[in-house]
Amino acid sequence: MGTCNRLNSRYNRDNQGQRSVDLLDQEKKHFHPVPPSFDVGEMDQCKVDKYSVISYATNRYSVPDHLVGKMVDVKVYPEKLHCYYENHKICEHERQYSRHGWYINLDHYLYTLQRKPGALGGSQALESAPEDVKQTFEKYFAHAAKDFVELLIFLRDHGYAFDKVTEAIQALNRTCPHDISLDKIQALCMQKNIMYTPRDDHDDQIVQQSWKIIKEKQKQSRTEAISEMKEAVAQGKVLTDLQEIYQASIDGRGALLIVHQDFSQAVLMKDERTFSLINDATIENAIDDITSNIAWEVIAKKGTVYFTSQEEIEELGEIVLKTRY
Repeated sequence: MGTCNRLNSRYNRDNQGQRSVDLLDQEKKHFHPVPPSFDVGEMDQCKVDKYSVISYATNRYSVPDHLVGKMVDVKVYPEKLHCYYENHKICEHERQYSRHGWYINLDHYLYTLQRKPGALGGSQALESAPEDVKQTFEKYFAHAAKDFVELLIFLRDHGYAFDKVTEAIQALNRTCPHDISLDKIQALCMQKNIMYTPRDDHDDQIVQQSWKIIKEKQKQSRTEAISEMKEAVAQGKVLTDLQEIYQASIDGRGALLIVHQDFSQAVLMKDERTFSLINDATIENAIDDITSNIAWEVIAKKGTVYFTSQEEIEELGEIVLKTRY
């Protein structure tokens, strides 16, 4: 390769004193565009049966349960099955070469489980779920299937991976291991230091476009929340003192909490309602970030929480709470 580069960089009389590498740059302007990649998938159509599965080559694959009775298009590749409904990709599966197998995605049954959460325990959908999902259900939600279904819907609606639940539970085990609940997990999942990174899939524009829409809607919601907070300032319903915010949150007065994404504060509790601010979160009995506790108190009492890095929050403060009264 080095020899070729050296020869192509020489000035040549046969090229009227020009280098071959320069002539190549001129020729590139006249090249035809690269043809699109050739898709070698095989197209098929399948009907979604009453169990919300399609059948292909004796195996059954789940699709979202709102499509029961519909016809879906299936593009079959050597390693994948991509399913489409009305030209929109709805799911994909690893292609299986066994026979008469059932390959179920728990998320495909959330619409049904939301109405009948008691059907989750012992279901084929749960049995087919990843090991971390099954372990979390069995350890923390075996007697609260409705909460677990709500958690899965929460993850889907926010575009979060289940890893966020695992991280949230690990954090709760360090602070309140005997009080792990849906509200607290949701609050921690929304915390700023547990960030979600969407899967990079350059071959699937639908995934990229969907994630873009989700981010735009999330930004719009945060902007509207900031506007609501500014209006509440004139009404005298906004707290900015961290101690007062904490007390209002545990009293159930928190309607809307907005926290700057980079803000955190370690504290040492004096009693159930008051604390001292500290800089060293490793001190015995210290809470490494009181904003997490405040956030789940607000959510647990039917309030709304946003973590944001938008500049508009700076004029309000790093943490602000709109109170109900």
